[in-house]
Amino acid sequence: MHLWLGGKVIGTEESGGNVTKGPKLGGKVIGTEESGGNVAKGPKRSERVEWPSDADMKTKTNDPHYLKCPIKYDWDIASGETSSKVIAKISSFLQANGFVRNKKITRWKAKAKEKKENEEGEASSHHSDQTSELAVRDKSSEICEKSTSHIRKSSSVCIGLQSVLRRLQRNELSAIFIDSSVIQPTAIATTLGLASQSFKTNFYAVEGLSDALSVSLNMKSVSAVGLTNSADVEEIRSIASLLLVPRRSTLFSTLNSTSTELIVSAGKGGQFANLLRDL
Repeated sequence: MHLWLGGKVIGTEESGGNVTKGPKLGGKVIGTEESGGNVAKGPKRSERVEWPSDADMKTKTNDPHYLKCPIKYDWDIASGETSSKVIAKISSFLQANGFVRNKKITRWKAKAKEKKENEEGEASSHHSDQTSELAVRDKSSEICEKSTSHIRKSSSVCIGLQSVLRRLQRNELSAIFIDSSVIQPTAIATTLGLASQSFKTNFYAVEGLSDALSVSLNMKSVSAVGLTNSADVEEIRSIASLLLVPRRSTLFSTLNSTSTELIVSAGKGGQFANLLRDL
């Protein structure tokens, strides 16, 4: 005699009238007992399955990257009036040499104004047609003026942290201005400090650099600016040497070796790791 549940056999009745095989779960018998005539109990539905640990599964995880370095760097972050003077000089040079990003032309304000004037009457509608025509002419002339007066970007300056690091690896920069927020992580501050020693480049930490340049250049952020040895940026380098102090290094450990060890590099720190390997 067979016992049925949902159209499937869940047990057989053999000698003694007892069930010798338990129900199946996922194609496997979860409870069997060949002797004794009782059903062996399987796991309850309320019981949770214990998954193997990460060590058992041998999962790969990226640990935070950090540096072991016996050198401590003092950046002398410029702030207040000093940083404002340097930022103003850098901003004026970038604006005059084609680094300003054009603003997007918004049309919703013009449409809203035209709709409001149309509601006031036929006379105002006629007046709005004339004003809109003049506005279109002004916009077209402005666009033509921008296209004809396009200024080529100067190769004496590069902006953005990635561009600065690329040109630094090619040993093309003589001075670098970095926003103070960039060097808050110790690993990045140490890497850039070692790079300044290796490439003989002056690094200046300036407070508020990114906020000021992003407004004047219509960009989201400008965290770093690099200068070459070109003569057209000599004025900026002179002001920086007078007002700012480049980073300084002091040996704070009595270790026999002053070598720097890169423990782990992963994620966004990979670019700084490549820079460190070139030192």
